[in-house]
Amino acid sequence: MPDIKSVRLSASGGPPNVEITIGHAQFGKYELSLFETDGRNPVVVGSGLTHDTLPDNFQIDGDPRTLNGRFLSWSANIIPSGNEPNPQFSLTVNVRQQGLDVQGSPVRLQGPLPGPRAEFGFVKLEVGA
Repeated sequence: MPDIKSVRLSASGGPPNVEITIGHAQFGKYELSLFETDGRNPVVVGSGLTHDTLPDNFQIDGDPRTLNGRFLSWSANIIPSGNEPNPQFSLTVNVRQQGLDVQGSPVRLQGPLPGPRAEFGFVKLEVGA
């Protein structure tokens, strides 16, 4: 079983923000969800399209200590935006507190995009002093 990647929040750092970016000018539709510590009861904390004018940045409200041990997941459907040869994609998830990336952030995925593709992943949230 692969290691589970984690990001470390500060208990006193205020509510975290999560931003998702799909690069190389590709089109994407995404959803961010927060799961309980046992992997159940997902709650959508953000969703959207990369090619609209709305921000792709979402605050997770509440005391960060309540997030300890929970999982943040993302899923994205990505399609090439044009007819360029050998298109590429990148997907970056930033978890921030007070405007700065926390330890373990950002998470980046990248590679070829010969056609539509689904990308998904998750991180475990750990809260320290």
